[in-house]
Amino acid sequence: MEEQTARRIYFVRHASPEIEAGIYYGGGTALPLSYDGTLQARALGAKIGINPTNIYTSTMLRARQTAELMFPSRKESIREAEGLQEIFMGEWECKTFDEVRSKWKETFEIPGKEFADCCCPGGETFRQVQTRAVNALEKLLEETEGDLLVVFHGGVIWTLLCHYFDFNLNKVFFYPMQYCSVCELEKNQYGMRLVRFNWTPELASTGGGWTK
Repeated sequence: MEEQTARRIYFVRHASPEIEAGIYYGGGTALPLSYDGTLQARALGAKIGINPTNIYTSTMLRARQTAELMFPSRKESIREAEGLQEIFMGEWECKTFDEVRSKWKETFEIPGKEFADCCCPGGETFRQVQTRAVNALEKLLEETEGDLLVVFHGGVIWTLLCHYFDFNLNKVFFYPMQYCSVCELEKNQYGMRLVRFNWTPELASTGGGWTK
C-alpha cells in the first residue's frame, strides 16, 4: 500500500464581528468585522507564520474579511466554499438570550431532548450543521492538494472536531474557541490527528509560538 503524504489543515475562527450590545444569536446574519476584529485578523496573519497552499473561507462576510486581512497579498486566490457557514438560528437571529428565553421557553424544556438535536424555529440543529460541514470539508480535501487553511465559524469548527475525534456534539459550548484562534490538524494515512486547539497570537508572545 502506497504511503500517503501527511497534510496540514488549519481551521481558523473568524475575527470579532460588529454586533449590537446584548445580541446573542447571530450565526446566520451577515455581520462585518468590528474595528477590534480587523486588528485581530492582522495580528494573526503576522504571527501564524505559514503560507498555506490553499486558502478557503465560508460564504459569510466576516470569514472572508478575516482571510483577506490575514493574507492581504493573496486576496485574489482566496476562495469560498459552500456548506461551511455558521449555524442558522431561524427566528432567533439577532435576538438576545433573554428575548429567546421568554418567547420560546418550551424549546429549552423538552424532556430527554439532546442539545445537538434542538432546533430553533426555522433554523438548523448542530447535527444538521455537522452533516453539511463534513461533506463540505471532505469535498475540499478531495479537490485540493497540499496544506489547507479554512476561515469559518466556531460552531461549525466544533462540529467537525466532534466528527473526526469522536467528541460529544452535545457539549459544543463546553470547549469555547476565541475569535481568530486556530485549530491545526494533520491528515495522514491513519486518519486525522489534532495538533493544536484554540491557538492565538497571544500565546506566541508568552512562549507558545507557532512551531512545527
